[in-house]
Amino acid sequence: MKKYKLILYIVPIAVIAILFFVWNGVGKATLVANQGGSKKIEDFILHIRVEEEDQKIKVYRSLQYIGEESIEIEHQTPLISVSLGHKNHDFTGSKVKEDMTDGDSYYPQKAKTIKIPKKGRYTLYCIARFEINGREKTIEHTEELVFE
Repeated sequence: MKKYKLILYIVPIAVIAILFFVWNGVGKATLVANQGGSKKIEDFILHIRVEEEDQKIKVYRSLQYIGEESIEIEHQTPLISVSLGHKNHDFTGSKVKEDMTDGDSYYPQKAKTIKIPKKGRYTLYCIARFEINGREKTIEHTEELVFE
């Protein structure tokens, strides 16, 4: 009879302990390493930086101009679209104009926040789309992110 009472106390405590650990993040995935990358096309460099923060990843992105002459670019929102695990990109809204000179970095959007997925390897797709004198420019970049 004493064993039966002991089991009645131990089982609920064990269940509560397991639920507590699961609820508080034991077993949740984390980004293995902060990453950064860049891709140069003609006079432009697309910069990407990925960092983990508060159980999410933040993707910082900017476009740098390294040409000699001042130019004006036009783009819809976002200038640089980011998605994790799929290539869907949506550029919307009225066009925005920005003057750029040699060395300027342009980052009109805040960091993109993405919920951390399950453990595994995922591709981060980045695409910058803009126009110069009515000519469309596209810069695509991918990063493999590992979550453990």
